[in-house]
Amino acid sequence: MALISVIVAAICSMAIGMFWYSRAGFGKSWMKEIGMTEKKMKNMALSPAQGMTLGFLGTLLAAYVLAKVLGMTGLAGLLLEHILAS
Repeated sequence: MALISVIVAAICSMAIGMFWYSRAGFGKSWMKEIGMTEKKMKNMALSPAQGMTLGFLGTLLAAYVLAKVLGMTGLAGLLLEHILAS
């Protein structure tokens, strides 16, 4: 299993999430829909850096497990063959 692909997958997931929840993405709408305010955000148990770190570690773990499962079942090779054949 290529460790670099797991790391790249985790970084891409975090980048998409950072845009998704940013003000340039859907951050304002998301905050409005869940009733979140700037004041509530400042009183959260985790700082944004802590939340991002835990999120990245969780994403890294999920990407690793997915890569392991695909490798053990042989589906990784089938998926690659299908992608390359397209």
